[in-house]
Amino acid sequence: MLKHLLRRVVVALVVALVGPVAAQAQTGVFVRADFQIYQPGVDPVLGAPFQTSTYAITATTCNQVAPAPDPVIVANPTRMIWNDPTNPGKVCIADQATFLAALPTIGSGSYLATMTQTDDFGTTTARSAPSNSFTRRPPPAAATGLRSTK
Repeated sequence: MLKHLLRRVVVALVVALVGPVAAQAQTGVFVRADFQIYQPGVDPVLGAPFQTSTYAITATTCNQVAPAPDPVIVANPTRMIWNDPTNPGKVCIADQATFLAALPTIGSGSYLATMTQTDDFGTTTARSAPSNSFTRRPPPAAATGLRSTK
């Protein structure tokens, strides 16, 4: 009887000590973000992205104060921003200047983006809600007739 009781106590202690560690070990940590870009007129819910960018979460800056709101349509954006899942009221910022600058310039319409995140177990989230609209505009025309004089 005492041996049976001792065995129950040992099992209870193992569950109490190891259980939370095992549960904690099963919680995935985001390691990657994938940004999906949709051409003007494509619905992100129904359509497929035409460009994607994979970004290491370690290169993301989180726990940041949200910047001032942007205009309705942002021209030539350089960063992607989303709510920080760990710090309520703060945001995460990913520098995407090179990727976004490589998108084709468009005369009318605007792009939309979505994001998925993948954890260290390889599990990927559903797509986020679409971003605000943004566009790529060509740089202004260069000056003409430049010359020196005396």
